[in-house]
Amino acid sequence: MAHCLIGLGANLGEPAAQLDQACDRLCRWPQVVGVARSGYYATAPVGGPAGQPAFLNAVLRIDTHMSPEALLAATRDVEQQLGRERRQRWGPRTIDIDLLLYDTLVMETDALVLPHPRMAVRRFVLEPAHEIAADMLHPATGWTIGQLWERLAHPPHYVAIAGADLPLRARVAEQVARETRTRWLRDPVRPLDPSARGLPAAALVAHELAALAARRQQLDTLSTARSTTPPAWSVCDYWLPQSLAVARVALEDAARHDVETACTRVLQQTPPPKCVLLLTHDTPLARDTDRAVCGDQRMAGPHAAALARELARIAALPRQSPVLRAPVSAPALAVAELAAAMDAMR
Repeated sequence: MAHCLIGLGANLGEPAAQLDQACDRLCRWPQVVGVARSGYYATAPVGGPAGQPAFLNAVLRIDTHMSPEALLAATRDVEQQLGRERRQRWGPRTIDIDLLLYDTLVMETDALVLPHPRMAVRRFVLEPAHEIAADMLHPATGWTIGQLWERLAHPPHYVAIAGADLPLRARVAEQVARETRTRWLRDPVRPLDPSARGLPAAALVAHELAALAARRQQLDTLSTARSTTPPAWSVCDYWLPQSLAVARVALEDAARHDVETACTRVLQQTPPPKCVLLLTHDTPLARDTDRAVCGDQRMAGPHAAALARELARIAALPRQSPVLRAPVSAPALAVAELAAAMDAMR
């Protein structure tokens, strides 16, 4: 028996009636045995075309013997029965049904990603889910639904961008801050000389330790800033665990240990971002001619590939911020994903 969470939304026709029908049809399946339904929540559209009507959103908690694939097929069948047409991403719709959680299963196929890749950064999902499923675990983050919901309420309100390409991180942060009318929190640390090759370990250690101290001080100001209603948000073009990745790729033995220890201490003392956008490399990085920014210095292709892998490994660890991913080859997609997430969390 699997414990599952299903999200529903509608903003065309008669949304309340359509949510009623969708819930009723899903719950009539013979392999669905336990049901809890949240209330209906009116929410502003997020990420789609301007001028849409407000949505009604709800969450359904069920117990079922169906496989994830069969449950997905059932939701698609109900969408089709209720006239869903898939024409535009994040566009208006008569009904939208998403499989959010299937027990603690983590999977990714062309047809289905579990947990739902954006549920942890959507207030319109977490609020109704918190009503009926606060105890359910979001396995990708290691937090319960209740903990994810509570995290949205507490400062500091900022998001972080991670990746091997420093200039791209800055460009994405600037664009997202402009589109969301929020503050661009620039890295307070001056980059190392991009032409530096074979940089001594001591110099890199000193740089990363200074970077950690300056970044922590900057983020501390967000926690102590005067509260506002609604809260002020920031877009940060660095992510503190980046120093962990740099140490593990570029340093050895005592030098690596010094940076890892300092970074772990800073992470324990600094509130995490509400979410992280990880800029992933979708092309080979191992050619000798490749260059990528590693922390704040340029490294040859093999090092850049190792940095990308280490960042992805760190981002997949539990008990940290929800992570969104976008390829470095599609900066416009990265901007759209993070901007939509920020709108959905506010």
